Amino acid sequence: MTTIVDGFKIADSPTFIVVELILNLTITIDFGARVRMTGFVTYMSKSHWNKLDFLIVFGCDLLFLISISA
Repeated sequence: MTTIVDGFKIADSPTFIVVELILNLTITIDFGARVRMTGFVTYMSKSHWNKLDFLIVFGCDLLFLISISA
């Protein structure tokens, strides 16, 4: 609800920013490792869940970058 009310403003707390950065790095590294093991095309063609996973990781990283730059 806070995001809806305040828009996509990042909290002023440096702790929030660090935790968000750690979480984004973790999911990005996990995704990158899984893609590296199988190859991007193979990974994306195996399952629709993998495509959803890609969209979630990409969306999380994009929103974090937008919120930091704003």
